Amino acid sequence: MNTETLNNGDIILHASKDDLIELNELKDLYGNDFCCDDAMYEFMESFISNSELSFIAPEDIGALTSAPIIATHDQDDNVIDTYGFMDYAIESLQERLLCDGMALFTKG
Repeated sequence: MNTETLNNGDIILHASKDDLIELNELKDLYGNDFCCDDAMYEFMESFISNSELSFIAPEDIGALTSAPIIATHDQDDNVIDTYGFMDYAIESLQERLLCDGMALFTKG
């Protein structure tokens, strides 16, 4: 997966062909539960572990949302920037990546 930073600071995650294959495999594995958070975290695990981004709980930053939020941190683990997948109420992150090949995370 690759990231693209937009002029306004938002980021777009772009799924690779391998990512799409993995998403299809997860969809087969999870079936009707493909949209659940467990499937999202399982898919995003390798990307997050190999990037400067990490998942952060909304309540950790006082956000009044249930959106998946990723963040960057400084060397003292202070949050620098946050990005939320704000379309979470319409479709899951993994659905968006599978259908569109990309997902927008809005800078918070």
